[in-house]
Amino acid sequence: MIALATLLSCLMPSEEYERILERAQDADRDGFRSTNYGGEDCDDSAPEINPTALEVPADGIDQDCDGGDTCYADVDQDGFRAAATEAIVASEDLDCDDAGEAGSDQAAADCDDFNEAISPGVPEVFYDGIDQNCDGASDYDADMDGYDAEDFGGTDCLDTDPSVHPDAFDTRQDGIDNDCDGMDAPLILADLSGGELLIVEVFRGNSLALADQWFEIVNVSGHPIDLLGLRVNNAASALSAGAGYIQEEGFILGAEDQAVLGINANRETNGGVAVDLGYGSSSLKLSSDDFIRLESDDGLIHEVNWTEGQLRLGLSNERSATLDRRFTTEAGSLYFGNWCSSQTEALEGWRGTPGDANDDCNWSYTFSDIQPILESNCAPCHTSESKGGLTDIGQWDSTVFAQAQGEVGWSLVDPAQGSEESYLFSKVQGTHHSVPGGSGERMPLDGSLMEEELFALDQWIDEGAPQ
Repeated sequence: MIALATLLSCLMPSEEYERILERAQDADRDGFRSTNYGGEDCDDSAPEINPTALEVPADGIDQDCDGGDTCYADVDQDGFRAAATEAIVASEDLDCDDAGEAGSDQAAADCDDFNEAISPGVPEVFYDGIDQNCDGASDYDADMDGYDAEDFGGTDCLDTDPSVHPDAFDTRQDGIDNDCDGMDAPLILADLSGGELLIVEVFRGNSLALADQWFEIVNVSGHPIDLLGLRVNNAASALSAGAGYIQEEGFILGAEDQAVLGINANRETNGGVAVDLGYGSSSLKLSSDDFIRLESDDGLIHEVNWTEGQLRLGLSNERSATLDRRFTTEAGSLYFGNWCSSQTEALEGWRGTPGDANDDCNWSYTFSDIQPILESNCAPCHTSESKGGLTDIGQWDSTVFAQAQGEVGWSLVDPAQGSEESYLFSKVQGTHHSVPGGSGERMPLDGSLMEEELFALDQWIDEGAPQ
């Protein structure tokens, strides 16, 4: 080559010779002579490779001819390159496999490349202020629902459950405060099947003055209930569409709590009663022959009826009718014999317990006192239809208002009429032949009731035959 160059220099002008020589020493025309001719261009076939070229990190090519590649940084050598793409290091070779180096195949996801305990895949330790797994998410949102824990200034009341946060739907009465409003969502009226809300006390008012009338309901569902949409009717309002009362605002009645509904919520003019819901409707004026009905869009919730034949409910102008608190069930409330006149003195000359637990009725006897008398004296015979057609005479619902057999027009026990018109009492007293249609022997057949048993039976019937 040198000989050729010497020959050419002798055969052509010097300027032409210089141009040919320059082209031979810089074949890629990048302005740098090949290292084969004592220059700095390490690859004279590629114009993008020369001492001033920009090095492309981790591509296995020495673009700037310094003898090595530039590599991405993995200072902590945890297998992840620094998240900042400009974090590069110079390498002495082209493989980017040395300590502190990372190739392009490693994810640029290490948010702290100086700490090997911090990188993607490392278990997150919540609430320490450090993003161990480099996901960029809040360190105070352990359930990753988008809401920080309350204990660390957030609004998530249960940061271990992603279904619990301020915007979650609160499933009614599942024992969980899903929406973090401080309470489990109450039942709504559509959840009720009947009997969860009971009317337990009624006051018709002094001299039937509208301002005095009120009644009390109690929630026996075991769960809070929102009374929104509750409808109240009586005999008069039920006849007119749109009459009565509709609760148009939410009102949460807690489990086992009472609420007083009254026509007048002003304590200065209603006899001093703390009315929770004032219905203010003259169409709900309660009379001596009436009912109160609680309803929802889905039907009847509860009704108390003191129409003709049920006047022993206990209503008067000066005392409330109260359901004995031992019978605070739907079935117990439907029997008027479990009601009585309140004995608790209230304000302004009347008696009742609005907003408080009902009275015990203090009956002389209940069926639990009478049942042993019937079972020992009557049930041995009257346990099948072979004896007078009576069955289970030792059971309350087989005795009270049960029709006597044959042509007798009386019930066995008729609390509405009293003991003197109850056929069972006439049979044990021996006066049954004076009853129209009365027949047969005095009961019991093998003797008579003791005087104290007769007295107990008489008192029990006359006090309403309470259960």
